[in-house]
Amino acid sequence: MPPRWNDPQVARFCWQNLQVDPAPVFPDPEVLCDEGAQEAIYERVFSDAVSLRPPRRYQVRILKELISRIESAIQDWDKHVSGELCAQVPSGISHC
Repeated sequence: MPPRWNDPQVARFCWQNLQVDPAPVFPDPEVLCDEGAQEAIYERVFSDAVSLRPPRRYQVRILKELISRIESAIQDWDKHVSGELCAQVPSGISHC
């Protein structure tokens, strides 16, 4: 599934993260559990290709909340949290 680059909720969330917004608006649960949305968030905010990422402490805080919201949104556990997102959380912080 292609990343949901054009989803306005994903775009707003990514922009707020890159601006180090202290309280970003997370996308709705049905958007968060979409693998394409997860891929888009990863590529736009957390990937190594992003040259000016927020401070690591901010990233970890946002990632923990993001993954928690994704896990809460999942109805069918055959779907999973994006491996790329989980890989960004330092070991010992998440159970991904």
